Amino acid sequence: MRGHRRRRLLAALTWAAALMILAILYYKQRTGSNDKDDSQHGGEPKGHHHHHHHSHTIPSKKIWQVTGDSRVQPARVCAQPWITSNPGWAHTLHTDSTAAAFAAALEEQQQHRDDDDDVVVGGGDDEDEDDTNNRLSEALAELKNRGIRADLIRYMLLRAEGGVYTDLDTVPLRGIDDWLPWGYWLDRGARLVVGVEWDELASHPDRDPDPDGEGGDQAEGRSRQRPRPKGVLHPVQFCQWTIVAAAPGHPVFKAMISRALATLAGHRALWGAPTLRRVVLSEQDVLGITGPAAWTEVLLAHMRGAGGGRPAWSGELSELSGLRAPRLVGDVLVLPVDAFASGMEHSGATRVEDGVPETAVVRHLFRGSWREGNGDGPLC
Repeated sequence: MRGHRRRRLLAALTWAAALMILAILYYKQRTGSNDKDDSQHGGEPKGHHHHHHHSHTIPSKKIWQVTGDSRVQPARVCAQPWITSNPGWAHTLHTDSTAAAFAAALEEQQQHRDDDDDVVVGGGDDEDEDDTNNRLSEALAELKNRGIRADLIRYMLLRAEGGVYTDLDTVPLRGIDDWLPWGYWLDRGARLVVGVEWDELASHPDRDPDPDGEGGDQAEGRSRQRPRPKGVLHPVQFCQWTIVAAAPGHPVFKAMISRALATLAGHRALWGAPTLRRVVLSEQDVLGITGPAAWTEVLLAHMRGAGGGRPAWSGELSELSGLRAPRLVGDVLVLPVDAFASGMEHSGATRVEDGVPETAVVRHLFRGSWREGNGDGPLC
């Protein structure tokens, strides 16, 4: 009797061991398959961050939009086309309050990371990171100017998470996965995608490519068909109503945030104000501190500097003018004006009466809700 029980127990243990081995083999097969699926859809296998992507989209499949605390419901209506046209993408509509909480969480995470590091080797970068996060969190809590606050929020989100930021007064003309042959450009090193919003050289190919240079403005000013709008400081300027960051951590966002915070500190000192709440900033201040002019200057510095790398670029703005196809400069992919700004009456854009060009992926409605006096106007 005892031997019979022993044989039954041995048989049961054998079956259990066999089932466990089968389960382990199945699990390994599934996780291996998932790793392959992840690499097909933009996630990079560990230890292979610079290998081919074979991807049909970017790794950070996140869409970010921002609104004021009091306008959440109309903002949700504006956001709906982005949600419906991008299945499989995470969409987040941040308010001023939730973005301030996000910034505070980033600050806390950085402090925890510092606490976990028992030995800091070359800790200057960590201290700089702490300072940036602290000042950003303070600024978002104190700022009354909604334009600068919204700009800082987009740079913060893209730096921390990557993905696509787009203003509420933009409309997707196609799903983000279909904007570009993503695998082709990711394999060639693209990490940031930007569009042109102003290109005064497109209509004047023989003009001085830098009218801001010595004598250029006076010498060529008479031939300009259209004067520069407020806030346009460069003959070719990039928009920031739509920005794509393939993954978190692109250095232009830290550079942009650090520059803006330093400028805001200067304004606070000028006003003799204890906090940014007391500082009054003009529309021109917004455009120059965090808007397209400032964004363009930070991008150009990155593309002209070590961050540019290859493909090589001479640094001449004329080479980014009149684009009819995307141009990769280092890790920045510059799209033609029609991609994000078709329908404009300048810069070589396809005009509304000529229809929607094939290269257009976003339509911008130019509601300008951030401007003084437009706060109660339509968001989209």
